[in-house]
Amino acid sequence: MSAATLRLTDSMFQRTIVGARGEDVACRYIKKKGMQILCRNWRHAIGELDILAIDGKELVAVEVKTRIHSSLAERHLFDAITAGKQRKLRMLIELYYLQNQRVLGPCVMRIDGIGVLLSPARFRRPKIQHLRNIC
Repeated sequence: MSAATLRLTDSMFQRTIVGARGEDVACRYIKKKGMQILCRNWRHAIGELDILAIDGKELVAVEVKTRIHSSLAERHLFDAITAGKQRKLRMLIELYYLQNQRVLGPCVMRIDGIGVLLSPARFRRPKIQHLRNIC
């Protein structure tokens, strides 16, 4: 394995760790807000939903974006949720609903974005931004 491949692998591993930590933080936040988490990392052939939850009578898909805290990261936290990504999120939540409508019953679908800014300092609390109904 070359040094470049090793660096790439290490970088991918770091992103995976940061992303999983952000999803853990987002799940705790969602529960505190009174939502019931149905599942995490729901996969379909066309993509993945980070978190699916119930908020009253709404089925909520949550797209989590996690960054290490910096002023630049904070300003651009949700930039990765492009118009194309929003279309894919809408398709995925509809597919999830179609597969689970007997259990869920009639409900409104909503897509939220939760941004998690992790502090480089180990014991600092993460900063959370929650955007409801992003698309």
